[in-house]
Amino acid sequence: MSELKLECVSIEEFEKMERKDDWHYELLDGMVMMAPPPTGYHQEIISNISEILFRVLDLKKCRPFSETACKTDDSYLIPDLSVRCTDTPVPVIVFEVLSPSTRMTDLLYKPLQYKKIGVKEYWIVDPIAKTIAVYDFANDTAAVYLEGQTITSAAFPEMIVSVSEVLRKVYFQ
Repeated sequence: MSELKLECVSIEEFEKMERKDDWHYELLDGMVMMAPPPTGYHQEIISNISEILFRVLDLKKCRPFSETACKTDDSYLIPDLSVRCTDTPVPVIVFEVLSPSTRMTDLLYKPLQYKKIGVKEYWIVDPIAKTIAVYDFANDTAAVYLEGQTITSAAFPEMIVSVSEVLRKVYFQ
């Protein structure tokens, strides 16, 4: 039996790596993870969330950013969407839309990393189950919301989000 040897990569090595166009690269505990580009519906969900955020946030202090890196000592994470405010370098809320290639990482690994760096909320949108899971790290709670339900953000109480509005399909039926 032959052994498979895995080598960890530093953030510096990761940032210098050559990359394929359109592929999504992240560094998770020193391991390079690659994923194909997101589907049209995945991108539509991100657009739906962005539209909601632009409508409800005080855009002078906080705004949504798509695929902006979050670094830790040995990880380089790129959330689908994050809310960042001028008074902190760490995102306040991170959003991930599950896809087959990143599902396990988004569900099992990323919550721990985001909590460790000080993210207040982590929202996981599951387009297949039609749910949104919200980890409220600031209050150590978690909940899963179904279509037809609404979510009130603990970080931004004025942000009331309809699960159905996030999951609505207009372009990608």
